[in-house]
Amino acid sequence: MKYILSLVVLIAVLSLALADFGYIKPKIPECKRKLEVKTENNKHTLKVKSEMECENISILNRTKTETYSKSEFTANVDKVPYFKFKSSSGVEIKTAGDKKVDVDIKVGAAFGIDRVIEYEEKNGVDGYQAGNDTLVNTWKLRDLSFTQFIINKTDVSADGASAVYSVESSVVIPKCCTLRITAYVTTDNVEYSSKKLVTRAVKQILTPTSMKTEIALEGITYSKTTTRVALGSFVVFRGKSSIKGIKTRNILADVEKPEDASNDQKVVNFDSDIVDQALGQLLGLPKQFFSFQTFTNYYNKNTNGILRKTLVASDMMDEDIQDIGDAKNDIEKAVAKRMWFSVPEQLDNFNWDPTVGSEDTTTTSSASRITIMFVPLILVIASLLFLL
Repeated sequence: MKYILSLVVLIAVLSLALADFGYIKPKIPECKRKLEVKTENNKHTLKVKSEMECENISILNRTKTETYSKSEFTANVDKVPYFKFKSSSGVEIKTAGDKKVDVDIKVGAAFGIDRVIEYEEKNGVDGYQAGNDTLVNTWKLRDLSFTQFIINKTDVSADGASAVYSVESSVVIPKCCTLRITAYVTTDNVEYSSKKLVTRAVKQILTPTSMKTEIALEGITYSKTTTRVALGSFVVFRGKSSIKGIKTRNILADVEKPEDASNDQKVVNFDSDIVDQALGQLLGLPKQFFSFQTFTNYYNKNTNGILRKTLVASDMMDEDIQDIGDAKNDIEKAVAKRMWFSVPEQLDNFNWDPTVGSEDTTTTSSASRITIMFVPLILVIASLLFLL
């Protein structure tokens, strides 16, 4: 069985990748990707710069493009937690008469959480609805003391050129819970599994054009037996948004990339981010998106298992959202919309995994294989106690 590597795999390491994962030639073999990974702001901000060069690619008759595409991923817990994807594609079109036209397409999107709330259901409709349900407690996340990011690198290739980078940070929210945040960026399409997520028939794929996150609330306490919790979130984007339709899944390649819409995953595309810019639609660049699982993962301490639980997502709403740091400052013409993600039952923990990025149109649905395993802390403690 063969597994597809992304177009961004460095050609120099493909022979090494063959031994571990199998290889099928990418659609654009001339493309190369280089990642620069570092932390800033006292290790409370992760910056991943990705530079890709594609040469001699014919897209139109008698036309050649030389594309220098620069992308940047940001995971931030300074001021307010957010996750951002930005990209600019410098395109030089050469005509038969050797005339040149320079085109610079800029895109960007972000997702963040600025508060956790406790609410009481009043109108009989699941999920928090401002003005209809009773707001009991609000915990704003701005300026809380999150732990520092530590960069972890998991190699996909023997020489480390192809890899998954991850960071984690947490904060104790008094009288509420512990909020734990994890973010992933990868150089290649990578098959992903986690002990913190419920087992499903599909294989989750991390792509090099998106940042996957895990948002976990642990040790949740409630002031009443009738209250619930919700995440107050914001989505930043340019232009217009639209809900991506669900397509019939390929049973022979049953995988799920971050931009694949399904009953388990909702995808919001930002269509006008590209087409409203000069020549953007002509160049056929991929759409930006924000996606999220339509359920949460609950760790059952009694059975040491992960259970699937309901998540209720609101529509994106207009709101004058203040104090979201640099989440939208450097995304030109960006707007911020409010979304609420509610868990309509009292759970003492849950884990949820949204993603922001750009569609990966350069590969098919298979991937390099690497499994990243995370064991919940309580399982580790239980094992140690058993040994004692």
